[in-house]
Amino acid sequence: MSFKKPEFFLCFILLFVVLEARSLGGGWHKLNLSPVCFGARNNQFGSFYAHAGNLSAIKLVRLYGYVSCEVTQTHHWSYWGCGITRSDLKDHVNIAITTTSNTMILPPSEFIVSGQSKWSKVPGYNSLSPELVLSVLKDPHLLSSGQQLLLKYGEDMMNYTEEDNGGKVCCDVYALYA
Repeated sequence: MSFKKPEFFLCFILLFVVLEARSLGGGWHKLNLSPVCFGARNNQFGSFYAHAGNLSAIKLVRLYGYVSCEVTQTHHWSYWGCGITRSDLKDHVNIAITTTSNTMILPPSEFIVSGQSKWSKVPGYNSLSPELVLSVLKDPHLLSSGQQLLLKYGEDMMNYTEEDNGGKVCCDVYALYA
């Protein structure tokens, strides 16, 4: 079998270009230039800016820092919630992505286990996961270019039992578009 035919090389080059275009156009898009940081009390939210498109998911990758739902307990410090030793919260996170008008877009309402404080159970993740993926379950969210989104600790966002909270986490934020 000879591969010296120009059609073979043309098909190979075309396939390479298509696969390369998919890898560049699809996948995760980083939304921040510097770390996005949020705290666990006193309205310490982080912000970042979206690209235009239908949002399918947000991925948070922890860079440094810790937050806590109870600062006096060292085992309650974590990246996204309250550690993994409290039996009632060990598989939960307390993260919310909102618009500037405080409309919560992630995590989906189906994952919320406490409406008062926005604790959620995200399958496959807990408060010590080095990264956290919040996926849209139904229709993707249509975002405009440059739309500001906010990253919040749920108890802080709701002003609910935040008096014993503390800390700050900084992360990178990535978006996946449909």
